[in-house]
Amino acid sequence: MQANQALNTASPKRQVASQDQLDTPNKRKKVQGERASSVQPVVERRDKDFWYSDGKVVLRIGDTLFKLYRSRLEKYCIFFQQLFAADADAPLSEILDGCPVYHMPPDLSLKGFKNLLNALETPLEFVDKPPSQTLAISLLHASHTLACDSVYGLAKSTLCDIWSAQRLPAHDGSDAHGFREAIYMIKLARLFDIPGVLKRASYELASSQEFWDALAADRQSVGLPEVDIFRLYDLRLALGEMWRRFVLAAPGKAKEDGKVSCVTDCNGYGGGCRMQSYVRSKHWAGNMEDLGQVEAGAMDPFRYNIIKHKKAELLGDYWCASCLEDKEERWKTQRAEWWGVISEGVLKPQ
Repeated sequence: MQANQALNTASPKRQVASQDQLDTPNKRKKVQGERASSVQPVVERRDKDFWYSDGKVVLRIGDTLFKLYRSRLEKYCIFFQQLFAADADAPLSEILDGCPVYHMPPDLSLKGFKNLLNALETPLEFVDKPPSQTLAISLLHASHTLACDSVYGLAKSTLCDIWSAQRLPAHDGSDAHGFREAIYMIKLARLFDIPGVLKRASYELASSQEFWDALAADRQSVGLPEVDIFRLYDLRLALGEMWRRFVLAAPGKAKEDGKVSCVTDCNGYGGGCRMQSYVRSKHWAGNMEDLGQVEAGAMDPFRYNIIKHKKAELLGDYWCASCLEDKEERWKTQRAEWWGVISEGVLKPQ
């Protein structure tokens, strides 16, 4: 529903930016179309999906022609409003099938334009199923070039949902993103003013061993400025500190004297906890060190579940199932608290 609302509501005024080439974020010049010249020999083919017999204008992208309704283009795209208004009194340089012919901007891809036309033709398609990330990025580029605010809003809202700053990373890693993808999204977010994706993209980098390995091997290859890398170092350190405080805290319930006891007070009966409360904390910390858990989850504390990885060993070494379940539940609760406090380490819009 969110995506559909975006399609039917003009997006806020955006910063003029970009082309598909994210490595060179040049600002976009004023949008101008171009009437086709009849002296250019081009082997033409009519698009099979968007050639309307009663269309009023013909648009050319490379060797592909589209015959479309002028009024619909003007309704949704500022680019076409300006193009047709500026060309109203100009002599016709080329006519095809009774319609004036226009060249589209060179940074508008054929696939992107067709995706945009499909979005305008069938907006209800995205009511129950938002666009994929690949489609949203294609729509973002095309709608920006043609100043089509409704589709631009749809694309941005879709990417903000995929890279949500509010939704926690899934504990099972099912929604994880690769570090190259995260870097691409950071560049895209800055190019098109989508700050909502930066928090999640920052976390994906800070929690990726592959990213840090790539950075160590060739700092220039990651394509991020030094200020970003320093912020990611800070975020990584903050995640590690939060994790270590959590992992070293023994499971159980706190007593008035500051000690920790079994959550069920099993006292070792039936194979339960056999540690006295005054040594529980020390023994748990030793277990975590011996099992390598202090460092194991430090890089990705939102996805690393101690109990999932080490339950068998812990059950066999003084800890009952109830205490381990308590630790796991505390981790799930802690994740929400952590997500709320890591904003200071994320990358910023430029």
